[in-house]
Amino acid sequence: MIGSTNKLPKTLLPYLAPFVIAGASAGIVHWGWDRPSHGPQLLSVDPSPAFTCKARKGDVVKAVFKLENLQKRPITLLGAKTSCPCAVAEGLPVTLAPGDSSKVSLLVKIGEFDGNGNFIKSAELMTNRDGTVPPLDVVVSNLDR
Repeated sequence: MIGSTNKLPKTLLPYLAPFVIAGASAGIVHWGWDRPSHGPQLLSVDPSPAFTCKARKGDVVKAVFKLENLQKRPITLLGAKTSCPCAVAEGLPVTLAPGDSSKVSLLVKIGEFDGNGNFIKSAELMTNRDGTVPPLDVVVSNLDR
């Protein structure tokens, strides 16, 4: 999981090293965390626009997303940058051939609900390709409200 900074945690480096080394030698690795998405849409995300459910503060929600490669070349999903430390992505890294799909989960520990009774978190996927990648959004409504 990547937190709110652009520094890679040491625990993620062993998993990314083969991709970074291979990608750097091929000139294809980029992170794109601080720049707007541009180019063709690389993936479809289901459910879209968000995974929704009801839970209580302190619960852990597992939001499962199906990702499909929309391009004619393979794409590698290297990791995810989450909106807070309460969210962790599972099922990464993964490489998808053209037209293939895979499931990725976001585990979210529910904290304080907003004034509307919602707890909203998201993750941005890091890839080895330029293009637009929809976010993984989780919207949890307060079960006690």
